[in-house]
Amino acid sequence: MGAIEGTGVRDQSPDAVFDRLTAMVAAMCGAPVVMFTIRDDQLTSFRGAIGLPEAIESGPAVPMQDSMCQFVITDGVEMIVPDVRNDPALGCLPPAHLLGAGSYAGFPVHDPDGSTLGSLCVIDYDVRDWTPAELDMFRSVALAASSEVALRTALRTSEIAARQAEEASRRAEEHAKEASDLARVLQEALLPTATPRIPGLELATRYRAGADGTKVLGDFYDVFPVPSGWGVVVGDVCGKGIQAARTTALARSTVRAVGHAEDDPEVVLTTLNEVLHVWFGDQRSFATAVYATLHQGAHGVEVTVASAGHPAGFVVCCDGRVQRLHDGGRVLGIYAESDVAVEKVRLGPGDGLVLFTDGITEARRHGNPEQFDEDGVDRTLRALSPGTSADGIATAVSNAALAHAGGEVSDDTAVLVLRKPPEQR
Repeated sequence: MGAIEGTGVRDQSPDAVFDRLTAMVAAMCGAPVVMFTIRDDQLTSFRGAIGLPEAIESGPAVPMQDSMCQFVITDGVEMIVPDVRNDPALGCLPPAHLLGAGSYAGFPVHDPDGSTLGSLCVIDYDVRDWTPAELDMFRSVALAASSEVALRTALRTSEIAARQAEEASRRAEEHAKEASDLARVLQEALLPTATPRIPGLELATRYRAGADGTKVLGDFYDVFPVPSGWGVVVGDVCGKGIQAARTTALARSTVRAVGHAEDDPEVVLTTLNEVLHVWFGDQRSFATAVYATLHQGAHGVEVTVASAGHPAGFVVCCDGRVQRLHDGGRVLGIYAESDVAVEKVRLGPGDGLVLFTDGITEARRHGNPEQFDEDGVDRTLRALSPGTSADGIATAVSNAALAHAGGEVSDDTAVLVLRKPPEQR
């Protein structure tokens, strides 16, 4: 089976998922032509396209050597061309003339093995310098497309594994391990590959998979730069398995894409609500999330926290005091109108922001209804020594919830801590 056959990208024509992604890019940057191209032997064809002339969209696949996306696909690297007409590589290609391309931005889309499967292509008729925020948004959407490819590949793999299990029950144990490995790989793909370094702040995260490890659940977190600082999101998606993974990938990518260009956390979660509300139709999913922006100020780190049906978290002060933030808002994706609660706090030297998912607060022993709850988080934070590092705070909260559950959690748990170090004397 070739790389394309294993991804399921050719299964739908037109492809609703890629259509929606291209429409979102076009709406956010105003580009008249946006498309996903995929490699098939020595040809490129389209999956999800906005603004293509009928002669191109309904015509045969384009030979690779004539495609504007050939360099992105073959080299697996981004290609940013503000002036196509004066570019020696793109200016002479037939599609550039047919589209009247003035500027071009291309980003690779990868399969689960890391090979370049296709590209996200954005074209404007005018010569245009793409802004850093637009380029970051394009990268996030290309990442979302790569996640969709990974999910489809995983779904196919799961379906094949299920048929094999029915035909050969003796292999049930082997397939269970494969399912566990698949769930682990998928979940890792939905979380940051590495903890970023934020100048002037400590950042620590703890994530623990719940259940038996064979199902992808819905907890996620992310940290990324925003126009005037950093954005941090912690969320939880309803459900488990492929549908939950797909919603998680969409939620994380949407927050990243919008957050790169929008500094208001309330607007970011409102946009996520709109996307989730229309994305899946009758199979609508929903999520809770807390999204915070952090800006370095003259008197500390200014934090704006937006919450939508999610525990809003805590602030641990340098002197050991603990401040419980206001939760509020309602879950995202159920109603067309969003309801987001917003609160502002300041982190001085030695202060830390603690965010987590409901896997922490709902941790409990089997057969015992008593949950760890926000009060358990509060007790754990108050028991810490003043000056505990971000890493120590994250470890304490994660371990306390696990201990309350008797050493085994049924849901994913995620903790994220941001702390401004004490001033050096």
